[in-house]
Amino acid sequence: MVNIKVLAIGAHGDDLELSCFGTLAKHIQSGDSVHCLILSRGGLSRDHTDLSLVQEILGNIKQSMKLLGATYTVLDFPDQQFDVVPQIKINKAIEAEIKKTQAEVVYVHTKNCLNRDHIITHDATMVACRPVNTTVKEVYCFEVLSATEWSVDVFDPRLFIDITSVLPLKVEASMIYCNEMREYPHSRSKEGIEYLARARGIQSGLEASEAFEVIRMIRGTK
Repeated sequence: MVNIKVLAIGAHGDDLELSCFGTLAKHIQSGDSVHCLILSRGGLSRDHTDLSLVQEILGNIKQSMKLLGATYTVLDFPDQQFDVVPQIKINKAIEAEIKKTQAEVVYVHTKNCLNRDHIITHDATMVACRPVNTTVKEVYCFEVLSATEWSVDVFDPRLFIDITSVLPLKVEASMIYCNEMREYPHSRSKEGIEYLARARGIQSGLEASEAFEVIRMIRGTK
């Protein structure tokens, strides 16, 4: 069986855990190589960057990626301020990661989201994944709890991945970010993660699943 090279792109630490961690775990279980690109170290506290919080988030990312068994890169774009960065810099950073990893499958934020950093990450990835001179054959967009469901735009998934067997792992990874998690009924809670997975499962005839919008699928090439 041919192993697939997967690149998952998140704006912040905890975005991938809250969105597609189960799917990435299934890829790894299948023998695929998974690399995660996180564009910001995070750490914004009110109007300044809290360096102690940055170090905590970096530690959280390291622990989560070890749990997943994936390689990863963390960049230093300013938390919640991607809109002050020239778009081409973010485009090129993602293009460089695609070239380095030779990614065939890319997972990234949906554009239908409340968080501006997420939207910019999506837009930059669409530029980087243009279907010319690229290894990327498939592009899928994920939802992030406490960002996607609060948007007035509608997340419209067409791909559902069965994560029943790895849902506990997804919850464990998300809970590593203890400063980012909240008490139920906040969606970014242990219960919120489980309930969304069950709801997407009901939608697709599974016990638990993660859902994705399909941007591009190319099949039948050599």
